[in-house]
Amino acid sequence: MVELKMVSFIFTEMVVTITMMMMMMMIFSLAYAISSSLSTDEGKALRSTGWWNNSASHHCTWEYVNCNEANSVTEISITSSDKELGELSKLNFSSFPNLVYLAANR
Repeated sequence: MVELKMVSFIFTEMVVTITMMMMMMMIFSLAYAISSSLSTDEGKALRSTGWWNNSASHHCTWEYVNCNEANSVTEISITSSDKELGELSKLNFSSFPNLVYLAANR
């Protein structure tokens, strides 16, 4: 009888452990999907300005753009001598939740 209780206890612990591992994997997958979506939105927002036309590379590798470790834009710094600025209204600021610095000088 003692052996049966021990086996039951071990089985229960294994089920709990596996369930917790699956939940953690789901959380990490969701976090990755959100991060990936954010990064895609930022790239689209930058392309829509017409300031960057490099659609092949990741926007965090573009000149005048700095990103954090999560590949989210934190800085945009361009001047009119570098590019034709056009209108800032083309830049969808809501696409950059981590933007802390913006310099667009003429």
